[in-house]
Amino acid sequence: MSERTTTPEQSAFREHCRRWLAEHRPAAPSFRLPQSPIEVMTEEQRRYLCDWEKRCYEAGLIGCDYPKEYGGGGHRGFQSIATQEMGRAGVPYMINIIGLGMAAPTILNHGTEEQKRRYLPPLFAADEIWCQGFSEPNAGSDLASVQASAVRDGDNWIINGHKVWTSLAHFASWMIMLCRTSSAQKYEGLTYFIVPIAGAKGVTVRPLIKITGETGFNEVLFEDVVVPDRLRVDETGKGWTVAMTTLLYERGAAEGAGSGGGTSLDVRIEQLVA
Repeated sequence: MSERTTTPEQSAFREHCRRWLAEHRPAAPSFRLPQSPIEVMTEEQRRYLCDWEKRCYEAGLIGCDYPKEYGGGGHRGFQSIATQEMGRAGVPYMINIIGLGMAAPTILNHGTEEQKRRYLPPLFAADEIWCQGFSEPNAGSDLASVQASAVRDGDNWIINGHKVWTSLAHFASWMIMLCRTSSAQKYEGLTYFIVPIAGAKGVTVRPLIKITGETGFNEVLFEDVVVPDRLRVDETGKGWTVAMTTLLYERGAAEGAGSGGGTSLDVRIEQLVA
């Protein structure tokens, strides 16, 4: 958002962001931070970044455009300003990038009232980390070919399958996950779920070691994982539609994309030119 096109309220908020970031910049850690949140590996990195994100949220710099009843700031057009100013200030990134950039807007657009009230506030505050369960070993780049299955069992679903390249799964409380609930139609046989990860029975998270020796990516295996139907997002068989919403926000193609934490496009261009 250009500073020349902002309202007086947005201009005042920009000044608030600049002043708060200047006054509350965190001390540099004694350990190395990776270049991006998807490469965060250690518990000390996680604690440092979660603390910083929580402080930014409490200062009103995260979830700005979301309704107040879901833990947001209740404004429109404020998040892009906060994101710009965080980028310009050169402060640490937000660790919960998948939650902020993908899970939150998807839940806002497709979730139930209960899901919005339960999951969005701790997501914004980095009290709960999120990961994404789309890619699979045998699905390649064809998202509609996922084979992780969810079978209805009364008020629950039983999930089995294998997800891969799962950033932040080693710290995640929750996964946004695409599962096959019917083999009748390739696109219409998919359903979208919120799936518990940390400490969940039947869930195994294994780190994938990169050529640098670092981790960050993971593979996640599901063996008879029980997920209540209340964690289904939107209707059964509508998973492809919900997933397209997630990808629109992941790629920055949706208006007001995300809920904070990433460096905005204009700041990245400024940095590249510099």
